Amino acid sequence: MQKQKGMVLVISLILLIVLTLIGISSMQNTIVEEKMAGNSRDRDLALKGAEAAVRAGETYVGTLTTTSGFTNANGLYAFLGNDPDYLSATTWSGTNSVTYTAGMSELDTNPRYTIKVLGNLPATNPSLLVVGYGDAPSAAAITLFRVTGYSAGGSGLSRGVIQSHFGRTF
Repeated sequence: MQKQKGMVLVISLILLIVLTLIGISSMQNTIVEEKMAGNSRDRDLALKGAEAAVRAGETYVGTLTTTSGFTNANGLYAFLGNDPDYLSATTWSGTNSVTYTAGMSELDTNPRYTIKVLGNLPATNPSLLVVGYGDAPSAAAITLFRVTGYSAGGSGLSRGVIQSHFGRTF
């Protein structure tokens, strides 16, 4: 009977180490992919919240009868006033913006919006025909607004800012 030298044991241990390294590597890849998917979802939630805030601001503009309430306070900015810093956290807190409460419970905080009057366009400009379905063209000047929506994602780490330009006649 021949004495064994232990080569089978050494080869088995090497194969076991290689398989362990492959397993650890695939687990790390899975963890990174899971974090990426979570971040993507968080970013999408932030953008959806910001878009919902913009739509709320446009709805508010649609209810206006005058622009006299635009006094650079409470999220309503006048034509001659300075634009707020849309990337600053102070713009989106307190009375610098309007809170949109629509029951979006998956967000970290409620979305917010600001509205700025950009001025009037004369109705004589034929390239700017503002009408609704079935409406006749209006002879009134078009008042332009910039509606900016902001939202944080579900974790509070991602942010979404969307702007829309909105025109209407009074």
